[in-house]
Formats: sequence, structure tokens, C-alpha cells
Amino acid sequence: MMKSSVSAVIALMVAASWGCLGGGADGTSDTTPSVANHPTSTAIATISAVTLKAWESEASEFQMRLLEDRVLTLEEYEQAKLAQVACLTDAGLTVQQPVRLNGLLRYKLTVAAPAERTDATNIIARCKREYANVIDVVWAEVSISLTQGVIEESRRMMAECYDANGLRVRDKPYDSPDPGERQKHLDCEMAVQSALDLGGVSYGVEGDGRPQ
Repeated sequence: MMKSSVSAVIALMVAASWGCLGGGADGTSDTTPSVANHPTSTAIATISAVTLKAWESEASEFQMRLLEDRVLTLEEYEQAKLAQVACLTDAGLTVQQPVRLNGLLRYKLTVAAPAERTDATNIIARCKREYANVIDVVWAEVSISLTQGVIEESRRMMAECYDANGLRVRDKPYDSPDPGERQKHLDCEMAVQSALDLGGVSYGVEGDGRPQ
């Protein structure tokens, strides 16, 4: 499998809404991939030999085709996740829409099934095992460098929000006995998560000493 050696450096990635794609369980799509014009769509994320060795016995044939050259692109990650979605919907389950990348370049799938579908848990497990269980783990590791800019920006925005609301990092307002202080911290956190589409994840605030 040949891949472009294009590299990308991300200074700042603001939340973007990527459209849901149609396609079959082979990961193909009838429309232009939602990541096609993303600045990281062809960025190479190299998989360490240790990681590949640790997980290759768990990977299906479909996933190994994406991993065998020890690089994983954003488009390939999307291909795997959309194949997982197609598997679920083909089996009659409902995947909450829209299916899209969040600001951390992750897909978070919410699956629903009627109460009478007692096989739903098995179907969910089967689709993940066939198309995404190993890809998810590998992508979580190799995509760190692609999302570092988002993490840094979230911490900067938190610091700005603290300043605007009279909060001080050293006072740890999230743990304050004053409910008003805690609420201000929570409001800042929710505003940043919404602005950068972090999916409920927080990375702290500049100056808190948290390692990056």
C-alpha cells in the first residue's frame, strides 16, 4: 500500500462539522470523504513496531490492510469508522447522526436499538471487532501530534476565560468551597469544549503545571 509522504503541522484547529457519509461495510463512500480537504487528511502518522506487534493478532483482515505499512492516515481512520457505522446500520441498529469527526479528530458513536433487539450488544461488538477495535487504539496513539495544537489552544482559551471572570489558576476554582467560583470554572470549561468541539474532554488551563 503506497501513501503520500505529505506532512502537516497544526498550530490551531477549530471545531468543524464533517458530514455523514454513505457507503458500504467495505468502507467505500459515494461522496467525497469528509476529511478530504482537512489539513491533516494525508498526514502520515507512523505506527511503532511495538504497537503494531502488540495489536496485530487482534486486528481483522480489514484493519490489517490499513495497518500493514505501519502508517495510518486520517482518511484511513475515517474509512474504518464509517465501515463500522455501515456494519451497524446494515444490521438494523441506529447510529446517532451526524456521524463526524470532533475537534480531537475522533469519532464518537452512539448506537441505539429497540428493546426487542436482544442481539444488539453482540452486533455492536462484532462490528467494532471487524472494523475498528485495533484502529481505535492505534489512532489514539499516533494522532497525538495532530491534536496537540487543539490541546494547547484549549488551555489558552481557559486562561483567557479565567481572566475575564476573575479566576486565578493557583486558587483551583474547580475545587473551591465557593459554589460561584466552581460554576464560573464549569462555565469556562463548557464554553471551551463547545468552541473547540472537544466532546466533553478538558485539558486544564495554562499555568496549572499540567504536563502536555
